[in-house]
Amino acid sequence: MDASLNQKNLKPKILGIRDFNPDVDPAGRQRIIPGWDQELLRKTRVLVAGAGALGNEVIKCLIMLGFGTIYVVDFDVVVKSNLNRCIFFRSEDAEKERPKVEAISMRGKELDPYGYVEIIPIMDEIGSQGINYNHTIFTEKKVDLIFGTFDNVASRIHMTIIAYYHNIPYIDGGMWGPLGNVFVMLPPSSPCYVCSLSEESWIEMMKRLQCSMKGVVEGPEMPSLPTTSSLIAAIQVQEALKILFSRNFSEESLGLGKPAIGKMITVNLITNDWIIYDIPKRPDCPICSHVRGEVNVSSTMAP
Repeated sequence: MDASLNQKNLKPKILGIRDFNPDVDPAGRQRIIPGWDQELLRKTRVLVAGAGALGNEVIKCLIMLGFGTIYVVDFDVVVKSNLNRCIFFRSEDAEKERPKVEAISMRGKELDPYGYVEIIPIMDEIGSQGINYNHTIFTEKKVDLIFGTFDNVASRIHMTIIAYYHNIPYIDGGMWGPLGNVFVMLPPSSPCYVCSLSEESWIEMMKRLQCSMKGVVEGPEMPSLPTTSSLIAAIQVQEALKILFSRNFSEESLGLGKPAIGKMITVNLITNDWIIYDIPKRPDCPICSHVRGEVNVSSTMAP
């Protein structure tokens, strides 16, 4: 074998560093990615809205990568049907009807390989009667990124309003059995979730909102697979890394690539089709149509 091709000689050429052993650092294998900034992750504060199957997987990835502060919001308790899709939940949680956010906070600390990840549980819901745009975690700029893991349109709209009101990058994920999608928003310039809604979606959302106000159940339980939730969550978190690190990369660098801002990434695990749609910014959008200009990603980071 040519000596120029062995690992010892390759490492300094790619990384520009010598005598570096990635095996002694929990983040060692990700630090060797060009442009990686572990300290930036440690300082980043994120909100995960929803603590179900998708939320569990998002939080798992965030912990393993070393995001410093994770707020997790959900108003529900653990039930047995959660156990096959939620890595942080146990049978005893379902038996005790433990709040989902409490279970995640407990078990997340066990998973943390760094010793600095802080998981802050908030047992509440997203909406006018719960976590809304004037909550202190937003008004005091405690959140740098938002992950949406909802199973309904109304909650997504509430979260979109919050994100655009405070100019916080928002990565929304959704799934239905073997189907899933991710939508990446970077206020104020990118199209928002509402821009992607069809007229039929608006009508359905309004029907459900009216029914919920009357005390009627919003709709049937949706099918869910751990395979789909793992994949969609991974895409969400990967897009977050791109948003955070993209300013560190040149066009020619390896890095992680550019974030899919304003795009809907759809995955069909039945046919193995991946389709990416460009979502146009609606001129009549009630949330983002009045917002203009570009945003500097670094300026959205809380101090």
